[in-house]
Amino acid sequence: MILHSHSSSRPLLLFLFLFLVGCVKVAGIIWVYQAVRLRPASAGRSYVGDDFPQWWDIGKPDPVRVVVDDTRHYLLDGAAADNEWAALAPGDGIIHLGEQRQPFSIAMFHQLRCLNILRQDLALSYETGEKAPESDLSRHCLNYLRQTVLCAGDVHVDPLLWDTVLGPKTDVYACRNFGAIYDAVEENQLPPRKT
Repeated sequence: MILHSHSSSRPLLLFLFLFLVGCVKVAGIIWVYQAVRLRPASAGRSYVGDDFPQWWDIGKPDPVRVVVDDTRHYLLDGAAADNEWAALAPGDGIIHLGEQRQPFSIAMFHQLRCLNILRQDLALSYETGEKAPESDLSRHCLNYLRQTVLCAGDVHVDPLLWDTVLGPKTDVYACRNFGAIYDAVEENQLPPRKT
């Protein structure tokens, strides 16, 4: 009688298992690529329903250096704060695309509006001394901001401590030229030219 050793089949089973895992990973990568691939440019789009590009094509603005520090602007509460925060999204950040001038927002303005909504909720809580009720809009904004921060994945190194005499350290970031984005939005928000 011949006894078969199970140990001789282990390398084959390990190989098959690793091969299967590799196939699943490749299939997953292909699926993710298909799911998130860039949609074609705006040419030929109706801008109705989901027939629109993922990105607004305004060209690629040159990067700019931005000093990040604790500003005296964009405070939590007060008329000046309300005006400054509202001015961050001119025309409520709405752009119009396509022949029918369908309304859209861009992520930058969506994020700024969400920050403003959360700021207003927090200011109301401070003003009344009571916890502001959680709204669907606030919950949406909190999760939208969380997801977009994770999506951006900024790995700029920030110090955790600062000099107690000099205050927080200012830092310089290389950023997209948001001035160019504002310029493009301003032009888009002009009334359409008669042809």
